[in-house]
Amino acid sequence: MKLARHLFYPVTIATSFAFFYLTATFLPSLPLRTFLSVALGASMIWWGESLLPFRKEWVGFDKQAKMDGTYLFLVHAFLGRVMEALTLSLVLVLQQKEILPAVGIWPAEWPAFVQVIALTMLSEFFRYWLHRSCHEFPLLWQIHAVHHSNLKMYWWNVGRFHPIEKIAQLCFESILFIFLGVHPAVMALYFIFYSVNGFFQHCNIDIKLGWLNRLISGPEQHRYHHSYEIHESNNNYGNKTSIYDQLFGTYYLPDLLGPKRYGLHNPKYPQTFLEQMRAPFIKDLDKKGQMKKLSQALIEFSIRKRGERLQKRYDKASQNLREIQEQVLLKILTQNRDTHFLKERTANPITNISDFQKAFPLAEYEVFREKFETQDETRQWGLITEKPIFYTQTSGSTNKPKLIPILKGTLKSYQETQALWLYHAYRMAPEFIQGKFLAFSGQKTEKVLTSGLEVGATTAHIYASLPKWLRSIYVVPYPVYALEDANLKYMTILRLVLSNPDVSFLVAANPSTLLKIEELANIHAEQLLKDLESGSFHLIEKIPADFRQDISDRMKENPTHTARLRETLQERGELWLKDLFPQVRLVGSWQGGSCLLAYEKIRKHFFSSVIFKEVGYVASEGRMGVPMAHSLGELPSLFDYFFEFQEVGADGDALAEVYTLDQLKVGKEYLVIITTTAGLYRYKMNDIVEVMGMHQQIPLIRFRRKGSGITSITGEKLYENQFLEAVSQINQERHLKLEMMLIAHEEKSYYIALCETDLSQKQIQEVANLLDLALRKNNMEYDAKRDSQRLGPCRIHAMKRGFFHHFTHQEITLKNIRESQWKLKALNTFNNFTKITPDWEKWIRHD
Repeated sequence: MKLARHLFYPVTIATSFAFFYLTATFLPSLPLRTFLSVALGASMIWWGESLLPFRKEWVGFDKQAKMDGTYLFLVHAFLGRVMEALTLSLVLVLQQKEILPAVGIWPAEWPAFVQVIALTMLSEFFRYWLHRSCHEFPLLWQIHAVHHSNLKMYWWNVGRFHPIEKIAQLCFESILFIFLGVHPAVMALYFIFYSVNGFFQHCNIDIKLGWLNRLISGPEQHRYHHSYEIHESNNNYGNKTSIYDQLFGTYYLPDLLGPKRYGLHNPKYPQTFLEQMRAPFIKDLDKKGQMKKLSQALIEFSIRKRGERLQKRYDKASQNLREIQEQVLLKILTQNRDTHFLKERTANPITNISDFQKAFPLAEYEVFREKFETQDETRQWGLITEKPIFYTQTSGSTNKPKLIPILKGTLKSYQETQALWLYHAYRMAPEFIQGKFLAFSGQKTEKVLTSGLEVGATTAHIYASLPKWLRSIYVVPYPVYALEDANLKYMTILRLVLSNPDVSFLVAANPSTLLKIEELANIHAEQLLKDLESGSFHLIEKIPADFRQDISDRMKENPTHTARLRETLQERGELWLKDLFPQVRLVGSWQGGSCLLAYEKIRKHFFSSVIFKEVGYVASEGRMGVPMAHSLGELPSLFDYFFEFQEVGADGDALAEVYTLDQLKVGKEYLVIITTTAGLYRYKMNDIVEVMGMHQQIPLIRFRRKGSGITSITGEKLYENQFLEAVSQINQERHLKLEMMLIAHEEKSYYIALCETDLSQKQIQEVANLLDLALRKNNMEYDAKRDSQRLGPCRIHAMKRGFFHHFTHQEITLKNIRESQWKLKALNTFNNFTKITPDWEKWIRHD
């Protein structure tokens, strides 16, 4: 086979020429001999695609074969012959009128093969510059883009050229040759080489040209010319020879593997003959897809216009930032002035920020808990005057979750900051709107409170309220996110994704969600590919009956995608995110804090052309910031929340002085304090942000990590006291006296408890199981993350006696503090922990 790959090209070319000469005695018709010689070469190439395929999934005709046949016979063959006949008639008329000489100027006395070489070099010079101009001039590119619209390379689509471009090409080939007076037999030999080599350029045969690549423009070069990546496709303009590419610096052959992706940047470029006839007359169709559905046009218009308006509002606010924040604060107080909570604390009028800070102390959530719970039970809104639409919840510092009311204004604020986020995403990657959308969401209804109000995710409520025309763009219908079985939910999402490889916009706030999707794809690859091939889903009967049919209808078969994924599995041994989302243009996720490691992993598993955008500083309490395009910082949501900050000291704790938004300094880290319309006043978020820079006079913030006494690997927000309560419960139940510290291993997504103990390994494992159960009981989000398998079970390492004393000494030395100032933090991150005790593993008991 290796020899066949090297000989297939020269043997096929030689066979075509040999047939032309050997049949001259019994096939006197020159056009017929030329046609049959080309047909013989094409047939050999067709057979070679089955024998030695470059890519197996490209073998054979597909649904575009009819269109490609139309191009080949109607445009490439018929139009060419019509233009030649018209040209010949014109030449005869001009010769009769003695405008042209009766004898052509072409050197007909040269040997035929020399004339063919001369014709090739002459026409190729003009064809090279015509082709290159088609890539460098936008107007010409719009016409030429038709030729680059194919998603696979095989002999049958060599003729996919718009008639306008085909006529331009003929001007430098047969039309030119007729005017020059080239003999028909020489033209026939030229067209045999031109045609058969053209079929080879597009062929799906794994041939090896070797040194011939420096002479011939063959398939190994031409595949890169059809690359999705512009820096690859703007090369290899030769039609028959690569000599001009080498002379003019456009020869490109980095390897023989071919590009990773083929085709145009617009995944929705029309794929019918008639639509492609009018495609060149629609500006930027190859990039933006302006022959788009009405829904896409509306999305683009809304993103641009709404985003521009919101951004101008921020730009204007930068001139009087403190005044704007004071107005927001007074509006919040005015809106809730008749509540019991405010009446108790505002005996004197509050007219400015200073009055407010004197009247209200900094507060934890527990200050508000009783009011929130009472108002829901009695329907007397003690903290707010407006009835909530629903509640969202997050883990609190105790085993009881925090309830956060969502008001109409809260929802509007979230929608506006989301619109601004989309605007900056559009500025980064405008093509993200061209395909389907996938946005991971929480549950709309997690439970129902006494008042009848739902508790659920804000994103889910927004998702569920989208108009029908907009929901149609999303791959996953929102009821899927309500599935309680986490494995079934993720498998259903994954199956829907496989049926829709045209997803161009993907948002998963926590990147570990995407790692879970990738993991499931590899665990269940064979079954999922069988489902994709047949248009079925092996878990469909587990989907609730009320939306089972809708899900079933969405799970289309896709044999081409199936074949591509099977080949990837054979070659690489596993599927990556870029295989599941081959056309994604923009991915939104958290990129910092506890999500940094997961983000770095997913980034490596997407195509390098994918744009990644930080989701931003988002919490259950609201969206606190919006990342700008091409910036590390975020615009704080200054029209919706009143912000205060405490600078973080060298020891990681907050300093006493409180600052407002206009007083922040670039490069400093601060703990965030917010006041909201939803009843939180000077509420300590326990989040640390860094000021990354300034947008005019507005500080650009970025979430760095949770404050002391709390860790989060996948969003579970585990508090130190929840861990200590769990240890206390185990000690009481098992009559033990264990002391532990808990380490959040962000890279491996599980917690490690360290304990100085003489318990046996079997007993230690029992304690580990009990600790994991206790943490699940004490923290609802830890429990949810364990259910979804994004968080692994807690592990315990039994440490040698003296380890805690060693750790204490190391931390005091490292931080240069007095022993009287030191206190053990029972909860830590693996990164911080290993900075203090890099030698910790040698203290592990291995008996």
